[in-house]
Amino acid sequence: MITPCSGRVCAACWNRMPSVMKHPVCLRCSTCFMTTRMPGMVDFQGLEAVRERHPDTPLIIVSMHCEQDIIQSALACGISGYIPKTHSFESMRRAIDLVLGGTPYVPQEALMDVNSPLSKRSKLTRRQQDVYERLIKGKTNQEIADELYISLSTVKMHVSTVLEKVGAKNRTQLLADSRNIFD
Repeated sequence: MITPCSGRVCAACWNRMPSVMKHPVCLRCSTCFMTTRMPGMVDFQGLEAVRERHPDTPLIIVSMHCEQDIIQSALACGISGYIPKTHSFESMRRAIDLVLGGTPYVPQEALMDVNSPLSKRSKLTRRQQDVYERLIKGKTNQEIADELYISLSTVKMHVSTVLEKVGAKNRTQLLADSRNIFD
């Protein structure tokens, strides 16, 4: 378990950005954990301020946001690691160990082409992914509703959302994109 001011990692700084902005990052710590957006600050202002004041302190972002553009923006601010909250404890531990060893860590989704079918699919909720998987198998709305035990109107809503999120105009384009026909 990471403890505040353990000498290696400062978990105490994690959600206290206003305090961190007024006082330096704990100098006994070699790493600072932060979130992407801090209360009362615009975009990555907090991250940029800490980086400016402590250019040699490794910064690790732990966030619920896994979008490539957010991760890329954080990387541009000079972070040492970006760990999505969706990672398992063991995965987080390995990522922290990498950063403490001097190796930057970014999740695989940050390295993917934002226009790839896999990247687009990562934007879907679990239920939308269930619908997506059935759509690319050519299932009808009724078949999807029956398999997922949801109403036909709910399936239609999910189909519309899936098409919008992956940037497909219709089922045919969705199917073609999922098979990389147009790539």
